[in-house]
Amino acid sequence: MNTQEIKTGDKITFKVTDWRMIPAISKIVTRKVQDVVIHHTGKISGYNVRTTGSGNYYEQVKPEDIIEVK
Repeated sequence: MNTQEIKTGDKITFKVTDWRMIPAISKIVTRKVQDVVIHHTGKISGYNVRTTGSGNYYEQVKPEDIIEVK
């Protein structure tokens, strides 16, 4: 998959693991990209999406963790 084509507003599917649970629980989620994070070298280092669960925070998804782009 070419992650260079992903832009703000696209929906990405990725796996989330909740390490607070014992045993850890993983699930597949789809979130809208809020911001593309560019490394100082010019490469894309990740995509900011709203966190899973409660709160109004963002988490960064690495390009290699993306399963599908919608």
